[in-house]
Amino acid sequence: MESRVIANDVVLRGDVGYEDPVPVRVETGEVQGRAVVTGQVPEVGATLDAASVALEVAGRPVIVLPGDLPTYRTLRAGVSGPDVRQLKAALAALGINGGDPSTDDYDDAAAAGVRALYQRVGYEAPSATDDLAAAVKSAQEGVTSAEEALASARRELDTAKAGPAASRLRELDSAVTVARIAVEDAQAVCNAPTEDQPCDRAALARAQGDLDVALLTRDEADNPADTTALAAAVTSAAARLTEAKADLSTAKQATLTPLPASEVVFMAALPRRVDDVTVTRGGTVEGAVMSVSGATLEIVGSAAKTDADLLTVGATGTILLDDQEIPVSITAIAPEEAAAEGSDGGTGGDGSGDQQAKASGRFAVTFSPRR
Repeated sequence: MESRVIANDVVLRGDVGYEDPVPVRVETGEVQGRAVVTGQVPEVGATLDAASVALEVAGRPVIVLPGDLPTYRTLRAGVSGPDVRQLKAALAALGINGGDPSTDDYDDAAAAGVRALYQRVGYEAPSATDDLAAAVKSAQEGVTSAEEALASARRELDTAKAGPAASRLRELDSAVTVARIAVEDAQAVCNAPTEDQPCDRAALARAQGDLDVALLTRDEADNPADTTALAAAVTSAAARLTEAKADLSTAKQATLTPLPASEVVFMAALPRRVDDVTVTRGGTVEGAVMSVSGATLEIVGSAAKTDADLLTVGATGTILLDDQEIPVSITAIAPEEAAAEGSDGGTGGDGSGDQQAKASGRFAVTFSPRR
């Protein structure tokens, strides 16, 4: 009796390549002037990873970030959606705080994360336009004016509530005294008129009128002032200040650091290998700028069904490449028709793979190098 491992060796021929080749396009609709390539043109075979600069267009970087959703708009204050959530997740993957990744609002934290991203790649972060900066200045002036108006209205109300000052009351008392003396003098003349000083009834009446006015003015000074109109003016001024501050907040919000659509590309399954570059420095961006594939080498071989039945995903082996043996493991086994149509690489599922296998009798077996 002999104890040993019973094994079958399966030998296949395969093609070496990289997975998932895709074209890379840059959104240039918001680029001022011509979208001229000014630098950072990668070489074929270069690797693009998260926070890499894939290209420089019009002096600005095109930053690579991880994500499945392609870039379709500029992210700025006030926008929300799945692309914002994707940005926050990409920043978090880089160790940059871009705010709560479960929310989809482009807020202060997201803008701060974008500034940190640009600092990492060595470029100045995008800034607000001159029009937005002017709007902030105008809104600030509006707040200052509203603050001054409110302070003035409050001073007038406080003065009215406090009543006349002591010096004013002394002036009014003195005016009453002077007016009373004038009435007494005119009355004395009329009580004992002489040829040199006849009674002047008109002068007496004027003196009495002046006294009545002086007494009325003094009495009014003792009564509390009606401050209804002044209080309403304070309320109105406070409301205007609140509106001015809200306008300033909105204007400042609009100046949050944006992420231009022309300065970012999202790629799934980073890192990626540059397979082809279709632009040169000094050229204009038109269409795809490069083609990239998965950075992981893969080998795809074709096996008959009898051999495929002996293989399982995860099984290990070796490939001979340039007279060198490289350890590999199987990452997918799929009927060749299903593989060509972009199936998920399974061998069971709803049975369609088995039907196709029976039709062709061959399977695509994908290997990846083991680390």
